[in-house]
Amino acid sequence: MIFPPTGCGAFTVESFKDAGESEAYRSGGYGGWRIVVEPDVGSVLVRIRSFGVFRKLDPEPDLILRESEMRAVSVLRS
Repeated sequence: MIFPPTGCGAFTVESFKDAGESEAYRSGGYGGWRIVVEPDVGSVLVRIRSFGVFRKLDPEPDLILRESEMRAVSVLRS
């Protein structure tokens, strides 16, 4: 879930994933999502980028916004 502020104010969230069966994450054996949210008065831009060993993470993240969010939302994935 993301809750963009009603005005301007970008923020970044990261989510990490590893195999969960070893300590490989200590030497870079992990991946994840970096989500950057850039809202302004009339729109919300969301940039989603995978990183690390697990570059093709499944499933892709779902974005859930407040029901009251009326601004145009654009999503860029890379």
